[in-house]
Amino acid sequence: MGLKGTNKALKEGCKVYSFRSGGGLRVIRIEKGKKLMGYGDYWNVEIALSRASKEYLTGKDQNEPRYLTGSSTASSPLDSWILRGRDLEAWRENDKIVCQLKGLAYVEYPKDITEEVIKTGKPVVWTSDRGYTYRLTKYYYADSAVGVISEVIKRPEGDDFSIMYHITKTGYGKNFSEAVKNALRAKEVEVK
Repeated sequence: MGLKGTNKALKEGCKVYSFRSGGGLRVIRIEKGKKLMGYGDYWNVEIALSRASKEYLTGKDQNEPRYLTGSSTASSPLDSWILRGRDLEAWRENDKIVCQLKGLAYVEYPKDITEEVIKTGKPVVWTSDRGYTYRLTKYYYADSAVGVISEVIKRPEGDDFSIMYHITKTGYGKNFSEAVKNALRAKEVEVK
């Protein structure tokens, strides 16, 4: 993926933004202040990045075909992040490139507990590290599949995000690709 323009833009003080459009396209915007300096959209984030990078280098629209919708299949870990409606923001900080991934995360119930509930049919009470207490109960779906449903029975005061919550993941690198790679590997930090 040709990112020469993206790296040049970041070194010259631009910010790079990525998000998923309503139709599922992956969108890349390179901005300096409020001015759009490069733009790319495509079915996946890699080609959208390449298009925005080329546009930044040439200073003009690449006149590439435009599409209304994106793919529902991810082409990479970064594409998967954007496909799920999450965002990316990158900028230069001193001699490093910073990539911050932002989005929503879902509470995941421990596998051993969900297996126990399905096997025994007995509800289990579980408290997450976020301070929520859930009652997990065996559930039969209309198609006869068996699963687990949850009910919040205690929540931290003033917090209403029991199933989904805002997170960031931040990575640093000598270039955009390295910063993205490190952000994808970074620990999730909950944003209150």
